[in-house]
Amino acid sequence: MKTSEPDTIMTSLQKAKVLSSQYGQNFTVFTGDLQLYRVEVNIIGAYPEQFQDVILCLGGIHILMSFIGSVGTRLTNSGLEELLESTFA
Repeated sequence: MKTSEPDTIMTSLQKAKVLSSQYGQNFTVFTGDLQLYRVEVNIIGAYPEQFQDVILCLGGIHILMSFIGSVGTRLTNSGLEELLESTFA
């Protein structure tokens, strides 16, 4: 199955919970990219009791990309682009 399939992610979440439990961890931290994160959020939303001890995280590069995208959106039509063009040609 594809890694982005909800069944595949559900199986991975369940296996990660089992492994965390075996090593005495109270919480399972599950890190993935943005595409998988969206599916993970939907699964956890559908089964909140089963996955109440799972913490979802985006990978570091995806957090950075989201931040840079939000800065770019905020600065659209602010004149920064023209300033940089005139400064650095």
